[in-house]
Amino acid sequence: MPPVRNENGKTTTRVDPQLKKKVVTSVATEELGVASAEEGPEDASGDRSKFFSDVLQMLERRLEDTDAPVLKLASPEELRERMDLSIGADPRSYDDLAEACQHVLDYSVRTGHPHFHNQLFASVSPAGVAGELLTAVANASMYTYEVAPVFTVLENDLLERMRGLLGWKDGDGIFNPGGSISNLYAMNLARFRKCKEIGYSVKEDGLSGAPVMVCFASRDAHYSITKAAGLIGIGTKRVIKVDVDKAGRMIPEKLAEAIVAAKEAGQVPFMIQCTAGTTVLGSYDDIDAACDIAAEHKMWVHVDGCWGGSVALSKTHKHLLTGVERADSFAWNPHKMMGIPLQCCAFLTQELGILQEAHSANAKYLFQRDKLNANLDTGDKSLQCGRRNDALKLWMAWAAMGTEGYQRHIDNIWGCARYLRDEVLRRDGFKLVSEPMCTNVCFWYVPPSLRGDKTVGRRSQEWRDTVHSAAAKVKAELQRQGTLMVGYQSIPINGDKSPPNFFRMVVISMDSTHGHMDFLLNEIERVGLELNL
Repeated sequence: MPPVRNENGKTTTRVDPQLKKKVVTSVATEELGVASAEEGPEDASGDRSKFFSDVLQMLERRLEDTDAPVLKLASPEELRERMDLSIGADPRSYDDLAEACQHVLDYSVRTGHPHFHNQLFASVSPAGVAGELLTAVANASMYTYEVAPVFTVLENDLLERMRGLLGWKDGDGIFNPGGSISNLYAMNLARFRKCKEIGYSVKEDGLSGAPVMVCFASRDAHYSITKAAGLIGIGTKRVIKVDVDKAGRMIPEKLAEAIVAAKEAGQVPFMIQCTAGTTVLGSYDDIDAACDIAAEHKMWVHVDGCWGGSVALSKTHKHLLTGVERADSFAWNPHKMMGIPLQCCAFLTQELGILQEAHSANAKYLFQRDKLNANLDTGDKSLQCGRRNDALKLWMAWAAMGTEGYQRHIDNIWGCARYLRDEVLRRDGFKLVSEPMCTNVCFWYVPPSLRGDKTVGRRSQEWRDTVHSAAAKVKAELQRQGTLMVGYQSIPINGDKSPPNFFRMVVISMDSTHGHMDFLLNEIERVGLELNL
């Protein structure tokens, strides 16, 4: 193309838009003293198309292969020895990167394996994975409609659908990076509204003139509520933990008593957090009762449904959320029970406009009010500026499964959990910790040395010590052998502040069968015998 003169009168060359990687002009070479170059920085050498094809084949094999071990246990030193994780001055070849990709998959836990039961997430929807890949290629941020038009529409439509499943006619919401952030949103909005009611702007004036504010949650509520209180300045001591019953549910009478006591102490109660599916036991709080109490004291009700909220998709089990139509906000993690690739988390509220009012900073360089579709921008109601698109993968998985498909999935994992519960009760070497409300089945493994005629007094210190150590030993050996992964823990139960470790089996995989439940118990028993516990 012909040379042109810039504003300084210097001669420069206009870059042909059809040519890629033309990065240096005559001005740059003259004024900066750099060598002229036809191309920009090099990346990996080799066939990029073949590289992408190889990686996609790896991903497909990973999703389909259930015969491989759940994990290949390796220490950090072993991983560094077996994998070249170095970054050099020169680019590596695509063949080298493809080999590295395979190593990454080989030594990563197969969380989609039907014998992975360690966390509150497991197998992923293949359609959701495709959505995740498209999201990475599109590489859009969700703050404005102009850079994320399709994803903004998808997000709004999905949030509306999710609110509808909760029985809400109106409201707002946003996808965010984790259920802990959803619970943080809830606490901040609840405080914002309560301060507004008493004529104080906590957003503008901070905490200096704010009253002492307290919130309430069950003893078994997720620890993120405590972190949120510390983060927004309420203070961790202002989270009042309420006792739970034998099923792990917050006791409404104890909640009401705690709120009255706080008021008598001159504190301002502003939020009740219910849990729909606690992390360990999977317990569902009585949302209806909490809403009754909140109405009396003019408090915000938030439901942490990050784990168990997906029962909204099941006509059979939706009753566990009775009263949610009265709640002010709801946290829902589709990356858990719905099998969406990590992470996919929605915060929902019935109060239209409060997200914007509480969080807006009105950044004029980004949120111009006179631009096209400015009313569809979501960035100013978010705590973030840049925000990734988590809507596409959810839409693709939901479209591929259909709502009825998800109902069948949820009903199936509930059925498998019921089968496992019955097997735990039937088999001699296992003891049920509590009756499951969700698909969390918690049980003790009782080693052979404590059974039959050789048994010591149940719950004696010897029994407790042996059962306690058995869980850690069995899990470690299962990890070494790679046959399955299941978690264990100890939380206060039925008046016992420190019971022996027990296994928490989470039935969540879309491939779950009764056979997988039998395999779990059989493997624990097999390893227990091998270890001569």
